[in-house]
Amino acid sequence: YDQAIKDFERAVQLDPKDPDYHLMLGESHYWLGHGEEAIRSLSQAIALDPENAATFRRRGQAYMEKQEFQKSLDDLNKSNVLDPDNPRTLAGIAMTYLMLGQPRSAIPHMDRAVTLEPDYEPSFRIRGMAYLDLNENQKAADDLNRAVQLNPNDLEAQKALQDAQQRLSGRIKILPTPPPEAFESLMRAGELLESGTGETSPAQLREAERHLQSAISRASGVFPRAQAVLAIVYYQ
Repeated sequence: YDQAIKDFERAVQLDPKDPDYHLMLGESHYWLGHGEEAIRSLSQAIALDPENAATFRRRGQAYMEKQEFQKSLDDLNKSNVLDPDNPRTLAGIAMTYLMLGQPRSAIPHMDRAVTLEPDYEPSFRIRGMAYLDLNENQKAADDLNRAVQLNPNDLEAQKALQDAQQRLSGRIKILPTPPPEAFESLMRAGELLESGTGETSPAQLREAERHLQSAISRASGVFPRAQAVLAIVYYQ
Protein backbone atom coordinates (compact mmCIF):
# COMPACT_ATOMS: atom_id res chain seq x y z
CA TYR A 1 0.00 0.00 0.00
CA ASP A 2 2.94 2.37 0.50
CA GLN A 3 3.75 2.13 -3.20
CA ALA A 4 0.06 2.45 -4.07
CA ILE A 5 -0.12 5.72 -2.12
CA LYS A 6 2.82 7.11 -4.07
CA ASP A 7 1.26 6.01 -7.37
CA PHE A 8 -2.16 7.46 -6.62
CA GLU A 9 -0.71 10.70 -5.24
CA ARG A 10 1.03 11.08 -8.58
CA ALA A 11 -2.19 10.24 -10.42
CA VAL A 12 -4.08 12.88 -8.41
CA GLN A 13 -1.44 15.47 -9.30
CA LEU A 14 -1.81 14.64 -13.00
CA ASP A 15 -5.62 14.55 -12.98
CA PRO A 16 -7.04 16.10 -9.78
CA LYS A 17 -10.62 15.99 -11.07
CA ASP A 18 -10.80 12.19 -11.39
CA PRO A 19 -12.76 10.95 -8.32
CA ASP A 20 -11.51 7.39 -8.78
CA TYR A 21 -7.92 8.43 -8.08
CA HIS A 22 -8.97 10.12 -4.85
CA LEU A 23 -11.02 7.06 -3.91
CA MET A 24 -8.13 4.66 -4.47
CA LEU A 25 -5.76 6.95 -2.60
CA GLY A 26 -8.23 6.99 0.29
CA GLU A 27 -8.54 3.20 0.15
CA SER A 28 -4.76 2.82 0.38
CA HIS A 29 -4.55 5.16 3.36
CA TYR A 30 -7.45 3.31 5.02
CA TRP A 31 -5.75 -0.08 4.82
CA LEU A 32 -2.57 1.37 6.29
CA GLY A 33 -4.51 2.84 9.21
CA HIS A 34 -4.06 6.45 8.12
CA GLY A 35 -7.52 7.59 9.21
CA GLU A 36 -7.23 11.34 8.70
CA GLU A 37 -5.56 10.98 5.30
CA ALA A 38 -8.15 8.42 4.21
CA ILE A 39 -11.05 10.68 5.18
CA ARG A 40 -9.43 13.67 3.44
CA SER A 41 -8.99 11.79 0.14
CA LEU A 42 -12.43 10.17 0.33
CA SER A 43 -14.04 13.53 1.01
CA GLN A 44 -12.38 14.90 -2.12
CA ALA A 45 -13.71 11.93 -4.08
CA ILE A 46 -17.23 12.59 -2.74
CA ALA A 47 -17.00 16.27 -3.69
CA LEU A 48 -16.22 15.21 -7.26
CA ASP A 49 -18.71 12.31 -7.39
CA PRO A 50 -21.42 12.49 -4.69
CA GLU A 51 -23.29 9.49 -6.12
CA ASN A 52 -20.66 6.80 -5.47
CA ALA A 53 -21.95 4.50 -2.74
CA ALA A 54 -18.59 2.78 -2.27
CA THR A 55 -16.89 6.05 -1.35
CA PHE A 56 -19.46 6.86 1.33
CA ARG A 57 -19.19 3.30 2.67
CA ARG A 58 -15.42 3.48 2.96
CA ARG A 59 -15.47 6.93 4.56
CA GLY A 60 -18.07 5.65 7.01
CA GLN A 61 -15.76 2.79 7.90
CA ALA A 62 -12.88 5.24 8.35
CA TYR A 63 -14.99 7.35 10.70
CA MET A 64 -15.86 4.20 12.63
CA GLU A 65 -12.18 3.40 13.10
CA LYS A 66 -11.78 6.91 14.57
CA GLN A 67 -14.80 6.28 16.85
CA GLU A 68 -16.76 9.10 15.23
CA PHE A 69 -19.84 6.95 15.19
CA GLN A 70 -22.51 9.46 14.20
CA LYS A 71 -20.49 10.54 11.16
CA SER A 72 -19.95 6.87 10.36
CA LEU A 73 -23.68 6.17 10.55
CA ASP A 74 -24.53 9.18 8.35
CA ASP A 75 -22.12 8.05 5.63
CA LEU A 76 -23.21 4.41 5.75
CA ASN A 77 -26.87 5.36 5.55
CA LYS A 78 -26.08 7.57 2.54
CA SER A 79 -24.27 4.63 0.92
CA ASN A 80 -27.30 2.44 1.57
CA VAL A 81 -29.56 4.98 -0.14
CA LEU A 82 -27.30 5.06 -3.21
CA ASP A 83 -26.81 1.28 -3.30
CA PRO A 84 -29.67 -0.36 -1.39
CA ASP A 85 -29.33 -3.76 0.20
CA ASN A 86 -25.55 -4.15 0.00
CA PRO A 87 -24.77 -6.63 2.82
CA ARG A 88 -21.42 -4.97 3.52
CA THR A 89 -23.05 -1.58 3.99
CA LEU A 90 -25.77 -3.10 6.17
CA ALA A 91 -23.07 -4.76 8.28
CA GLY A 92 -21.36 -1.39 8.75
CA ILE A 93 -24.62 0.25 9.82
CA ALA A 94 -25.31 -2.54 12.29
CA MET A 95 -21.80 -2.41 13.74
CA THR A 96 -22.09 1.35 14.20
CA TYR A 97 -25.34 0.87 16.11
CA LEU A 98 -23.54 -1.66 18.31
CA MET A 99 -20.80 0.85 19.04
CA LEU A 100 -23.47 3.45 19.85
CA GLY A 101 -24.97 1.06 22.40
CA GLN A 102 -28.11 0.39 20.34
CA PRO A 103 -28.01 -3.37 19.66
CA ARG A 104 -31.71 -3.64 18.97
CA SER A 105 -31.38 -1.15 16.09
CA ALA A 106 -28.59 -3.28 14.62
CA ILE A 107 -30.61 -6.49 14.31
CA PRO A 108 -33.03 -5.56 11.46
CA HIS A 109 -30.09 -4.59 9.23
CA MET A 110 -28.45 -7.96 9.82
CA ASP A 111 -31.74 -9.78 9.29
CA ARG A 112 -31.87 -8.17 5.86
CA ALA A 113 -28.20 -8.93 5.14
CA VAL A 114 -28.67 -12.62 6.05
CA THR A 115 -31.64 -12.81 3.68
CA LEU A 116 -29.65 -11.21 0.86
CA GLU A 117 -26.45 -13.22 1.33
CA PRO A 118 -26.89 -16.26 3.62
CA ASP A 119 -23.18 -17.12 3.63
CA TYR A 120 -21.85 -13.65 4.54
CA GLU A 121 -20.20 -14.42 7.86
CA PRO A 122 -20.04 -10.89 9.39
CA SER A 123 -23.85 -10.71 9.36
CA PHE A 124 -24.09 -13.64 11.77
CA ARG A 125 -21.22 -12.39 13.93
CA ILE A 126 -22.63 -8.87 14.29
CA ARG A 127 -26.20 -10.06 14.87
CA GLY A 128 -24.92 -12.59 17.40
CA MET A 129 -23.04 -9.85 19.26
CA ALA A 130 -26.19 -7.70 19.24
CA TYR A 131 -28.20 -10.55 20.77
CA LEU A 132 -25.42 -11.03 23.31
CA ASP A 133 -25.68 -7.36 24.34
CA LEU A 134 -29.43 -7.89 24.78
CA ASN A 135 -28.85 -11.06 26.87
CA GLU A 136 -30.76 -13.13 24.28
CA ASN A 137 -28.11 -15.76 24.68
CA GLN A 138 -29.57 -18.70 22.76
CA LYS A 139 -30.10 -16.55 19.67
CA ALA A 140 -26.58 -15.18 20.16
CA ALA A 141 -25.10 -18.68 20.38
CA ASP A 142 -26.95 -19.84 17.27
CA ASP A 143 -25.73 -16.89 15.19
CA LEU A 144 -22.18 -16.98 16.50
CA ASN A 145 -21.93 -20.72 15.93
CA ARG A 146 -22.96 -20.15 12.32
CA ALA A 147 -20.35 -17.38 12.02
CA VAL A 148 -17.62 -19.71 13.24
CA GLN A 149 -18.77 -22.41 10.83
CA LEU A 150 -18.49 -19.95 7.94
CA ASN A 151 -15.15 -18.56 9.10
CA PRO A 152 -13.29 -20.74 11.63
CA ASN A 153 -10.52 -18.09 11.83
CA ASP A 154 -12.81 -15.35 13.18
CA LEU A 155 -11.39 -14.99 16.69
CA GLU A 156 -13.92 -12.32 17.67
CA ALA A 157 -16.81 -14.65 16.82
CA GLN A 158 -15.14 -17.51 18.69
CA LYS A 159 -14.73 -15.42 21.83
CA ALA A 160 -18.32 -14.13 21.69
CA LEU A 161 -19.61 -17.68 21.13
CA GLN A 162 -17.73 -18.88 24.19
CA ASP A 163 -19.28 -16.03 26.18
CA ALA A 164 -22.79 -16.97 25.00
CA GLN A 165 -22.24 -20.63 25.82
CA GLN A 166 -20.97 -19.78 29.31
CA ARG A 167 -24.00 -17.61 29.93
CA LEU A 168 -26.31 -20.40 28.84
CA SER A 169 -24.56 -22.87 31.13
CA GLY A 170 -24.81 -20.46 34.06
CA ARG A 171 -21.05 -20.32 34.59
CA ILE A 172 -20.85 -16.53 34.40
CA LYS A 173 -22.99 -13.76 35.81
CA ILE A 174 -25.12 -11.91 33.25
CA LEU A 175 -25.05 -8.16 33.73
CA PRO A 176 -28.23 -6.20 33.00
CA THR A 177 -28.24 -4.16 29.80
CA PRO A 178 -27.85 -0.45 30.67
CA PRO A 179 -30.79 1.75 29.66
CA PRO A 180 -30.53 4.05 26.61
CA GLU A 181 -30.09 7.08 28.89
CA ALA A 182 -26.88 5.57 30.26
CA PHE A 183 -25.49 5.12 26.75
CA GLU A 184 -26.41 8.72 25.91
CA SER A 185 -24.37 9.96 28.88
CA LEU A 186 -21.47 7.74 27.81
CA MET A 187 -21.63 9.19 24.29
CA ARG A 188 -21.59 12.77 25.62
CA ALA A 189 -18.50 11.97 27.65
CA GLY A 190 -16.84 10.44 24.59
CA GLU A 191 -17.59 13.53 22.52
CA LEU A 192 -15.96 15.74 25.14
CA LEU A 193 -12.86 13.57 25.28
CA GLU A 194 -12.56 13.57 21.47
CA SER A 195 -13.32 17.26 20.91
CA GLY A 196 -9.92 18.70 21.74
CA THR A 197 -7.23 19.21 19.13
CA GLY A 198 -4.51 18.42 21.67
CA GLU A 199 -4.65 17.45 25.32
CA THR A 200 -8.10 17.40 26.87
CA SER A 201 -8.58 20.46 29.08
CA PRO A 202 -9.34 20.16 32.81
CA ALA A 203 -12.81 21.60 32.18
CA GLN A 204 -13.51 18.95 29.54
CA LEU A 205 -12.28 16.22 31.88
CA ARG A 206 -14.57 17.44 34.68
CA GLU A 207 -17.57 17.56 32.34
CA ALA A 208 -16.75 14.10 30.95
CA GLU A 209 -16.45 12.78 34.52
CA ARG A 210 -19.91 14.17 35.31
CA HIS A 211 -21.48 12.41 32.31
CA LEU A 212 -19.70 9.14 33.11
CA GLN A 213 -20.88 9.22 36.72
CA SER A 214 -24.39 9.87 35.41
CA ALA A 215 -24.12 6.91 33.01
CA ILE A 216 -23.03 4.58 35.81
CA SER A 217 -25.78 5.86 38.12
CA ARG A 218 -28.44 5.35 35.43
CA ALA A 219 -27.19 1.78 34.97
CA SER A 220 -27.73 1.10 38.68
CA GLY A 221 -24.01 1.24 39.37
CA VAL A 222 -22.97 -1.50 36.91
CA PHE A 223 -21.71 -0.23 33.53
CA PRO A 224 -18.26 -1.70 32.76
CA ARG A 225 -17.74 0.34 29.59
CA ALA A 226 -18.40 3.66 31.34
CA GLN A 227 -16.37 2.58 34.36
CA ALA A 228 -13.39 1.77 32.14
CA VAL A 229 -13.54 5.21 30.48
CA LEU A 230 -13.91 6.87 33.89
CA ALA A 231 -10.73 5.13 35.03
CA ILE A 232 -8.91 6.69 32.05
CA VAL A 233 -10.29 10.12 32.95
CA TYR A 234 -9.06 9.77 36.53
CA TYR A 235 -5.65 8.69 35.23
CA GLN A 236 -5.38 11.86 33.16
